[in-house]
Amino acid sequence: MEPYQKKLILIVGIFFGLIAVVSIIIAIVSNPPEVKTGVRFVVAPDEIVVTGGEKDLKVIYDQVVTFKPGEYTLTLKRDNFKETTKKVTVKEGEVSQLYALLEASNEAGEKTLKEEIYRSRIERISGFNVTEGGAELSKKYPFIDKLPLTGKFYYAFPCIINAQEKEYGICIKLALQEEFYKNQALDALRAAGIDPTTVVIEYR
Repeated sequence: MEPYQKKLILIVGIFFGLIAVVSIIIAIVSNPPEVKTGVRFVVAPDEIVVTGGEKDLKVIYDQVVTFKPGEYTLTLKRDNFKETTKKVTVKEGEVSQLYALLEASNEAGEKTLKEEIYRSRIERISGFNVTEGGAELSKKYPFIDKLPLTGKFYYAFPCIINAQEKEYGICIKLALQEEFYKNQALDALRAAGIDPTTVVIEYR
């Protein structure tokens, strides 16, 4: 075999070897190992700086970050938005969800959230907040799930008794403000498993 042929074979071999190495590197970079224990950040806007739990990083929507098992209080902030804190519990082998919609602190922040890219994200986060809020209310005030109760002369529903303290009670709308109708409504509450002596009741 001629020397130039050996050199050509060597060059071709090196060329294909480099291609193989580059392909492996690209595959590793584009397909990072799956996070099995950590936090999924469902946030708006993007580029939020997260600090806490020995972490200091910048996250975007639906990004998953590895965290050791434990309870964390994380601070989220970005220019033109109000800083907020979120608590999250991470369990071994699970990816916990953290939903956060930062509140704009000026017109620039408000303009950012009006961008089309954030519409579906905000709906997703808001939907979660409503569901989570409802679950917390039901846990704190079990009677909420049993209301409303409707009768011929009354209508009982959950209502805010103290707005500042966010305390809930039962409001009863009566056809007539008479003891007979009040007692009828109270009997309906008892039948639904609600003890009227354990809740604040307002008649309207």
